[in-house]
Amino acid sequence: MSLEGRTTMVSFHCKLHFSVTSILIYLDLCTAQPTLINYVCLGNNYTSNSPFNYNINLLLSSLSSASLKNGFYNTTAGQNPYRVYGIFLCRGDVTPGVCQSCIMTASEEIKQACPTEEESIIWYEKCMLRYSTSNIFSNLAESPEVDQWETENVTDLEYFNQILGVLMNNLVSQASSSSSTDMFAANNEYYNSFQRIYGLVQCTPDISHSDCNRCLIGSLAQIHRCCSGSRSGGIFRPSCNLMYSTDSLYQLEADGSAPPPLSKRSAPPPLSKRSAPPPSSKQKNSTDRKKSNSLHIVVIITVPTVVIMILLFITCFFYVQRKNRKRKINLINKIETTESLRFSFSTIKAATNDFSDNNKLGVGGFGVVYKVMKMSSYNYINFLCQFMFYVPIFTWFLNHFPKK
Repeated sequence: MSLEGRTTMVSFHCKLHFSVTSILIYLDLCTAQPTLINYVCLGNNYTSNSPFNYNINLLLSSLSSASLKNGFYNTTAGQNPYRVYGIFLCRGDVTPGVCQSCIMTASEEIKQACPTEEESIIWYEKCMLRYSTSNIFSNLAESPEVDQWETENVTDLEYFNQILGVLMNNLVSQASSSSSTDMFAANNEYYNSFQRIYGLVQCTPDISHSDCNRCLIGSLAQIHRCCSGSRSGGIFRPSCNLMYSTDSLYQLEADGSAPPPLSKRSAPPPLSKRSAPPPSSKQKNSTDRKKSNSLHIVVIITVPTVVIMILLFITCFFYVQRKNRKRKINLINKIETTESLRFSFSTIKAATNDFSDNNKLGVGGFGVVYKVMKMSSYNYINFLCQFMFYVPIFTWFLNHFPKK
C-alpha cells in the first residue's frame, strides 16, 4: 500500500475510533443520569457570606473529587466553630463513572434544594450525600427517613410477601455480618415460574455491623407499612437503605449476568428550600414508569442502529479503496502496453553525428549499425528507448537512398 493509502487508512481509523468513542460516551451519559428520590433540609440557617457557606462549598468540591476513586467517603472542611462534616455513599453495584456522575449532581442539587441550611441530605437511586455542622461520622442515623413505592400491585400478595420476607432477611444478614466489608448485599428470588423479586440493602461502612443490622431491620419493618402489595419499594435513611422490585434492580446479578436497566421508580419531588414531602401521587408514579420504559426503548433501538451504521461505513470505505486500487493498476498497465517508444529524427541524427562513417560499426541483418555519442543521463535513457524503434527504419532508408 502506498504512503498516501496508509495515511488515509490511519486517518480513517482515528476518525472511526473517535466517532465510536463519542457515541458510547453519549449513550452512557444518557442512560446514567441520576434519578432523584428525595431530600431533607435540617438545622439552622446561615447567610451567604457566612464561613459555613464557604466551608460547605469546599466540602462539596472535595466530595465530588473523591467520588471517582471511592464508593464511600467522608471528610471535613474548615475549623471549629464553622467546621462542616460530609459523607457520600454510592451503591455497591455501580461503576466509578456512574458514582462520580451521581455525586457531582448531588453536590450541585443539594445546594439548590437547601441553600442556607446547616444540615442537609439528598438521596438518588444510586447514591446518597449528606453534610452537617455536627459530627456525623460513625454514628448511626435512622432519621430522617423517606420512602418510595410503585403503584402497580402484585396479584398473589400473600405468597409475594412470603418470598420477599425471606429474600430481604437473608440480605440484611449478609450485609450486616462481620465478614461483610462493604456492607452491601443484592440478590433475587423467583416468586412464580417466570418472575423474580430483586432485593438490595446497604449501610454506610463507617457504622458498626450491629448498627447496620439495626438500621436495616427497622427499614424492613417500614416496608410493610409503606409498600405492602407494591411491585417495588424502598426505605432510605442516612445510615442505610433498602430496596426491592420485580424489575432488575442492580447492575450485576448474583450469577454474574447483566440484568436489564432499572425500569421504573417513583417520580422525584421538585427542589425547594425546605424538606420535600415523599411521593404520594399514583398518577406521577405511573407516568414515571412510562417515561422510563420509553427511554429504554429508545436506547434499545439506538444502539443497534449505530452499530449497523458503523459497519456499513467500514464496508463502503474498503469497497471504494479496493475499486480505486484496481483502477490505478489498470491505468498503469494500459499506459505501459499502449504507449509506443519513439525517437525523433533529430535525436538519432545528433546521436550518430549525422550518420557519420566514423560512427559506423558494421552491417547487420537489418542494415547499418552506428555507435552513438555520450549524452546526458536523461537524454541517454530516452535515446536508448527510442533507438530500438527508429534505427532499423533509418538503416533501410539509407540502403535504398544512398548518399551521392
